[in-house]
Amino acid sequence: MALLYIDSKVEESVRTSAFLAKLKYKDSSYNKKVKDLYYSDLDNREKALTFIFYNWFLAKHDETINQYNNEVSFSIMNDIIGAIDRILEQEPLNWLMLIMKYRLLSFSYEAEDTIINGLENLIDEQKKSEYKSYYIVTYIFLSEIYYSMSNRDKAIKIIDDSKELEGGKIELISDFFRSFLVEYKNKLKISGDGDIVEKITLIEEIYF
Repeated sequence: MALLYIDSKVEESVRTSAFLAKLKYKDSSYNKKVKDLYYSDLDNREKALTFIFYNWFLAKHDETINQYNNEVSFSIMNDIIGAIDRILEQEPLNWLMLIMKYRLLSFSYEAEDTIINGLENLIDEQKKSEYKSYYIVTYIFLSEIYYSMSNRDKAIKIIDDSKELEGGKIELISDFFRSFLVEYKNKLKISGDGDIVEKITLIEEIYF
């Protein structure tokens, strides 16, 4: 099965959800409305995407769930993963849903092997598919996971492997994808790892 590329409807859901989360994050009644709409029609893909992305961006604005580090945040994380899994049941190679699921799992710091296997498999599928510039995100994310596991050499190798990609600016939801790179680069700066920061900065210039 070919990878499902990001279509205009998904891009619209991302942008709209990001805006609404920023605007409505203090409105618990609106948050409940988004959740109720999703649970009233679990098989509705549009409602599922709204639920997934709204809660994703909500965590960036609401300090009570930011960083998924408490009981409330873990409950929300599990709800989002559940919605993602429903989509993946129908679309097992939905690239964006896989990336988001692995990202959420990474917040628990207990699923590194699952994430690594998943991302490596995703890279294999990318190689079989028509090239998309946002495929670089898979390499960045995988490198970050290895770096978090104190495997610096492997982290560097993954970045170097990404040079095989064709390059090109990411046009679709580029701000969303850039956040993966920025978070990794910030982690590297805190660690004082200037060599890898330079590599990531070069990738940023090529793709963003």
